[in-house]
Amino acid sequence: MGNEFLWFLFAGLVILAVLLAIFNVGFVPEREEHREPIPIPQTEEKQLNQWENWVGLRNVEVYRVIPLGTLDTSYLSSEKITSALDKNIFSGLLFGSNSLKIDLTRSPDHLGSYIEFDVQDTNNYGALVIKLDGNIIARDYYGIGNHKVLLENISENSRVEIYAESSLWKLWAPAQYNLRNIKVVEKSLYLRPQEFSFMLYDEYNTMTQAFINLNLDTHVGELITEVNKNEVYRDVVTGPKKTIVVDKTPFVKGENIITFRSEQNSNFTGSASLTVYYMKEMDLQYEYQFNLTRSQYNNLSDRSRITFNIAQITRDGAFSVKLNGKRLCKNTCYPEVQLGNWTFYYNKSTAKVGTNSIVISSVDNALFQVRNMTVYYYNTTSADYTIL
Repeated sequence: MGNEFLWFLFAGLVILAVLLAIFNVGFVPEREEHREPIPIPQTEEKQLNQWENWVGLRNVEVYRVIPLGTLDTSYLSSEKITSALDKNIFSGLLFGSNSLKIDLTRSPDHLGSYIEFDVQDTNNYGALVIKLDGNIIARDYYGIGNHKVLLENISENSRVEIYAESSLWKLWAPAQYNLRNIKVVEKSLYLRPQEFSFMLYDEYNTMTQAFINLNLDTHVGELITEVNKNEVYRDVVTGPKKTIVVDKTPFVKGENIITFRSEQNSNFTGSASLTVYYMKEMDLQYEYQFNLTRSQYNNLSDRSRITFNIAQITRDGAFSVKLNGKRLCKNTCYPEVQLGNWTFYYNKSTAKVGTNSIVISSVDNALFQVRNMTVYYYNTTSADYTIL
């Protein structure tokens, strides 16, 4: 009996020498991202077709398209894993003890955490104890296999400690748990908003409305859109294209910021643009172009003509017609605006080889609409007309 005790004692001392090596704990850091607003350069303004073909000074609605760029916003649940190296946990009167400590940092959008580990081998001579910030949250004789323990009330900076209770009267061996695949899993919500900045200058003074245009590759859940921190849209987006109509109220003169956010469990990717509509006083001109080849120019007759119709008159006055910057006259170079068809003749002195430009302008504050512009080319050789 005495020899048997000495043999167990010797074996225990050998095991103790092996178990005294303690391994360090490694961490997987949380991914954090800070995104500055993306600046958007100025873009060209365009006139609505509403006043196409009108000539004269008037207040018209124009627009400017601002390509905001790539959209990528989400608010999804994610997992942060803090893992530790495999460890042999032991405790006995003659063998001493060790423990495993894991330091944790709670995420701002923390939902919950748990510790998970595999018991590869154990003699169950003592219970395995798990503490959170010095308080026992679990104590059990864990068997071989996978185990999970919920970690409640994690603070901003917490510590998890795992150790084994002593084997006590079992002097020949310590209580031991061979732990593998040790990790703390924190579930959190990951918010990824996106901001774009752009400038409004004088157009802000007469701004009427704006359209936020979305072309989406991914549209899952509910999207929130803000202009200068004022919410202008919050709803589920059901298709790949979405237009959000916004009035002038949330915009300011100078720098503006549009923010896209996703509601919980939502994700949106694609592209976004902004169309700004505003009023502007413009001196409208009617412009028309036609081409002449070298052969056509050489055979050009004075009988070649330009015809058009004045269909509507809002303000009386006069007008002028120019071809390549040279005024075409008919009795007078500034005829009074009258409804009906008009004809002006051109020749080699006003036309040229290549692109020719006709410009009809208002004189004496006239405002009228031009329709049915037609350019006739008269060939001196064939003595016939061709519409260019």
